[in-house]
Amino acid sequence: MKFNIQQSIQSAFLVLKLIIPLFILAEILLYLDVLKYIAFIFEPITNVLDLPKEASIGIAATIFFNIYAGLAFLAPLQLTPYEWTILSTLLPMGQVSL
Repeated sequence: MKFNIQQSIQSAFLVLKLIIPLFILAEILLYLDVLKYIAFIFEPITNVLDLPKEASIGIAATIFFNIYAGLAFLAPLQLTPYEWTILSTLLPMGQVSL
């Protein structure tokens, strides 16, 4: 198996083009306190899992887009190690192809 640096760089840029804008959007939504008005949809799930309501946006982004989008929305939330552990087991389940 040959290691191709150019292909690796292209893949990294592809992922960064997705993550950076979504991270900025998540920061803006968090700053403007808009997330609490959107998060009520997934609130039952976050209550059962003992997660903050804002984490529901990351779960939804994972379901509708991909795991990188979910991580971009979860990164600015300052989650505890417990919450990251719960999400690290939950997010890959949202990657089921429809």
